[in-house]
Amino acid sequence: YNDLIIPKDYVIIDCLFGIGLNKKIKGIYKNIIKKVNKSKQHVISIDIPSGINGNNGKIMGEAIKANSTYTLHAKKIGLTVNSGMKYSGKISIIDIGIK
Repeated sequence: YNDLIIPKDYVIIDCLFGIGLNKKIKGIYKNIIKKVNKSKQHVISIDIPSGINGNNGKIMGEAIKANSTYTLHAKKIGLTVNSGMKYSGKISIIDIGIK
């Protein structure tokens, strides 16, 4: 992660962890998330920002702060409560054909 360079004017797509995250993020992943957040670049998360618990919206050690989140099928509970609300940005639901 020390070699990770985030150039200005880039869009970052976050899909490191999904709604099944069940332990605190640490180590290299925590450091990458910190670097992404510090970059101030535009961040798009897929399904839920990495590091946000999908069930309760709490931060699991460290979390991506997205400008927008494209969530699949339906809005997850974790996007609407606690830190999930603040870290998700603008939420859009993508229909993936599940009925």
